[in-house]
Amino acid sequence: MKIIGGKALAGAILATIFSVSTVLAQETKLAQNLPGTQTAPAVGGDILNPLPGESILDQQPMIAVKLPSPTPPIDPNTIKLFMDGVDVTAEATVSSEYVFYTSQIPMRFGSHNVLIAYEQICRNHAAAVECADVTGCSWNATSGACETTSPTPPVSWQFIITRQAPVRPDKKPATGRPTPSLDAKSFTGRYMVKVMAIDINEASRAENGYSTESYNRSDFRYKEGYNTTGSLDFTDRLGQRTIIGHYDRTIEQLRNRANDKFSLNYVDKKSNVMVGDFYMTARNFSQYAISGVQIRGIQLQNSIDKHKITTFAGRSQEPHDGRYYRTTFGIKIDKKHSETHEFRLISLRSKESNFEGAYSYPSSDYINTLSHTLNFNKKLVASTEAATGRTSKAGDPDPDNSGSDSAINSSITYNGKPYYLKAGRRRVGTNFNPTVLGTFTERDREGGYGEFRFERPSRKLLINSTFDTYHNNLNHTANNDISDQTRSGRNMLTLNYGWILPQVQMTYNKLYTKSKFDLGYPDTQRSESTNSSLRITKEYHDTRLFTGTRLIASFSRYDIDRLAYSGATFDPTLSSVSDYNLRSDSTMWSFASRYKAFMSLSYSNSLNKSYSISTTSLTTMSDTRTTTDSLAAQFNIVPFKFITNYRYRRSARTTLTSDPITSAMSVSSSPIDYEHTVTMVYYLTQKKKISFEFSDYDKSFRAAANAGRTYDLTTYELGYSVDF
Repeated sequence: MKIIGGKALAGAILATIFSVSTVLAQETKLAQNLPGTQTAPAVGGDILNPLPGESILDQQPMIAVKLPSPTPPIDPNTIKLFMDGVDVTAEATVSSEYVFYTSQIPMRFGSHNVLIAYEQICRNHAAAVECADVTGCSWNATSGACETTSPTPPVSWQFIITRQAPVRPDKKPATGRPTPSLDAKSFTGRYMVKVMAIDINEASRAENGYSTESYNRSDFRYKEGYNTTGSLDFTDRLGQRTIIGHYDRTIEQLRNRANDKFSLNYVDKKSNVMVGDFYMTARNFSQYAISGVQIRGIQLQNSIDKHKITTFAGRSQEPHDGRYYRTTFGIKIDKKHSETHEFRLISLRSKESNFEGAYSYPSSDYINTLSHTLNFNKKLVASTEAATGRTSKAGDPDPDNSGSDSAINSSITYNGKPYYLKAGRRRVGTNFNPTVLGTFTERDREGGYGEFRFERPSRKLLINSTFDTYHNNLNHTANNDISDQTRSGRNMLTLNYGWILPQVQMTYNKLYTKSKFDLGYPDTQRSESTNSSLRITKEYHDTRLFTGTRLIASFSRYDIDRLAYSGATFDPTLSSVSDYNLRSDSTMWSFASRYKAFMSLSYSNSLNKSYSISTTSLTTMSDTRTTTDSLAAQFNIVPFKFITNYRYRRSARTTLTSDPITSAMSVSSSPIDYEHTVTMVYYLTQKKKISFEFSDYDKSFRAAANAGRTYDLTTYELGYSVDF
């Protein structure tokens, strides 16, 4: 997997961690690869159709996959489907749990590759406090980003379209079920029960006065108690018709509530009906309408001639407490007018119920969008999306919270291999604010963007460059004529010539922001940051004893220089100035390999050094050094019967902070974390298994002033699952 998008430093970190955790991220495939089974290797998820290695006659098969459910969960807006290397996400039906796709034209005979890639929700949290509250996410102070500690690998497999009668492999070779025929009815599923017990030893914290809500919120991963989870999944498949059902219930002892989630999905070549809980993403509708919102209701999709109609209605989940207060319904019509013209019309209405709490002014939102795609030929495409929105909040005395506005986004794309070019421009009005309906954040922006990519057919050379320039008027009010001009660029070069040479990836990013006003006035700023990295990957040839051996090293540097002014009144003589400079250097390396079918082993080490100077009325310096070691191993103790995973992680941070008056350096909290996790899976039969996981997490603070914050957190999890 190549990490291309995002900041260079975040990409390097994710890539390194991914190489270390691949062994553990997939659930013990050793137990399913029985001798004599000849199927193409499949990775991740629950592949519904076609099955891995399956030979089929249909040249327009329905691709159906149930996505994995990692912690933290997958961000639905990042899901992409690739067929034989071509991105066909726009033609697929995508949710946070399922992906369905049927080619509009017959596919060629022969082997086909399917890849479903995604990212997890950590990337959506822009603040360290929010990141710390999400299980499986950690804040990287160097890159200023929330990152996934154990990224989940993409789903990938192969199938074959043949002119001859198909030979269909068993979906789960280890179960011993007979091979079904093409038209045979298939009903499969799984039910699972898990119980987790969480114990926190905080005796020393209580003695030293650190056992308070504020400290617990920042330190503790979980709250003490019991969590019970039960789930049922089933798939009923007959030819091109599939019915998929899901139900799970989680009981949280401390919150004294049960969370239920259910869905029933019917899919055939023309229709898709979903009832229950489902996610609406930007691909379902539009980034200007609804994006990344969980709905409890009904969704209908149907293809009629050249029209594809999608409707939905239900209540959306509120992010602050998980309750369903907002009623939303909408319709989308896609029409392929001709071979060159495609249109999309969206109309959406959302209304919030009045309830007690911080949100005292219920809002009503109306959004309409019209999109047009012009296909000049197979290589050149122009697209435009225009949206209008109106928001009103009953009883809100602030008129700025209500109003009407518009947004428009136009682009032209040339995709003639080996070149890819894209240029566009967007404008988002001040009062266009559908953020209550998802993750859209470009309020009140205007600017242009572009991308250039060159990739040789051999994939030995890849050059990628993107730019984005816009102004942001969020600080612009009637008494404050200030907007910020931002320019950003990302450049990447990948060399992959093979033989004895490693794969080399180099990136350089730059972000520059300056207020379009004289510096010195309140709310003006100038900020410049650069991010560069080098990543070297060497994969070794498989031998009789060792397979999948890989060595990765990465080096990165992050610099930031920010000057900001603030003040209670718009008077430069009363402004206070803040000058901040940071340099952060990181080095990482990792190694992974598998010894026969008995053991998989991976290890990684990282070192980060950061130095910052912050000046307001006084100057403060900070020097931080963080080291992290991770070890992961999997043992197939009894072949295809008893499997054990072990994970170890140690992270230590030391921070020296200067006194703004005396300039004397002193040690801050300096936490050190140890974590050991043992997971055991025992197969009672090929369809039934039990699992047990024990995890011990120790966090201590070496600085004398914070020594009393030390605590120990232990979790036990017992699970039982049955496939049928």
